[in-house]
Formats: sequence, structure tokens, C-alpha cells
Amino acid sequence: MVLFAGAAEPNHYAVVMAQSVPAPGPATPEELKARIEAGIPGAQAMVSGDGHHFDAVVVAPAFTGLSRIARHRLVYDVFGDELGGRIHALSIQTRED
Repeated sequence: MVLFAGAAEPNHYAVVMAQSVPAPGPATPEELKARIEAGIPGAQAMVSGDGHHFDAVVVAPAFTGLSRIARHRLVYDVFGDELGGRIHALSIQTRED
């Protein structure tokens, strides 16, 4: 986790999540689940999919007070440039813990 300059402690807006390194080959639901849970503090994820198209339900205390767009952005940031490529599509549902 990296803090923006001037940020005293991590918060919803001051934290940039470090991206984890993708495994070689096609993505798996288990890989996406592990990466979401590692990338968002306290997150619990359920992921299904076929190797290209995935559905994720993510519950995390980090979502408290965030808009739906901000919540989704936190999840998308875990995967960076892989979305639209190795991970062709990711449908997300988010909930506060």
C-alpha cells in the first residue's frame, strides 16, 4: 500500500492499492478471489467465471461510506490493465461489512 504525499494515515482516498502479479495462463475464479481479498483490507469475495468472464460479490469494511462507483473502482484497481485483456469482463456487486 502506498500513501499519497501528505497523507498521515491510510484512508479511502489516500491509499493506492498495489497490484499483485497475475499468474501465467488463463485467470481463474480462485485467483481473482485471492487477489481481491489481498488487495482490499478485510474483504471477503465470492467469484465465479469461465476464465474470461467473471462475476464477483465483494463484502468489505473498506466500502463503508463510499459510493458504488468508488467501491467498484477499488475492486477494478486490484487488476489494473488486465481488465479487458486477460480478464475480459468482471461484473461486480459490493456490500459494506
